[in-house]
Amino acid sequence: MGWKRLGLTVDLAHIQSVMDHELFLSSLDKEWIIHTHLSDFTLNSTHVPLGHGSMDIDKALAVLSKYYQGNVILEGFVRGQAQKTVQGNVDYLRTHGWM
Repeated sequence: MGWKRLGLTVDLAHIQSVMDHELFLSSLDKEWIIHTHLSDFTLNSTHVPLGHGSMDIDKALAVLSKYYQGNVILEGFVRGQAQKTVQGNVDYLRTHGWM
């Protein structure tokens, strides 16, 4: 196949929908995690802007940082408000000390 590496994408919103972040991440060999997705979560949607859902984002990121130090990809979509959503997510992370 020519693949350089096979690994997992960890999506914090999807994990939140089924189990505790710590339980999930501690069950993996952290070398498998090569990519992460970050967005907030509600019972109706898994990808909402940070701070607009029910996930304890600070706790989730604190747990993630114990297992992974690579790239974190922001997810979340509000129709017609792409740039505003991106800026809101960045502002949230700055305000909470993650950037």
